[in-house]
Amino acid sequence: MKLGAEGCRLPDGTVSAPERVLQPIDTSGAGDAFNAGYLDARLKGAPIAEAARAGHALAGWTIMRPGAIPAGDPRAAS
Repeated sequence: MKLGAEGCRLPDGTVSAPERVLQPIDTSGAGDAFNAGYLDARLKGAPIAEAARAGHALAGWTIMRPGAIPAGDPRAAS
């Protein structure tokens, strides 16, 4: 379950928080980006906690750019 800027609650009840606090430019698409990063990692075999970190990373990349579908490639930033 997403908890906004605080992160997300994992199935075991622990909270996975983003690695750092950002000052967003535009939060449009943040939830979709989190879901995409999480699901991509899970489909590649990542454990739940690692997938949550991937979701946070993609959502963080997204909110630092204008628009719900920002230009650029988040993989280039890693």
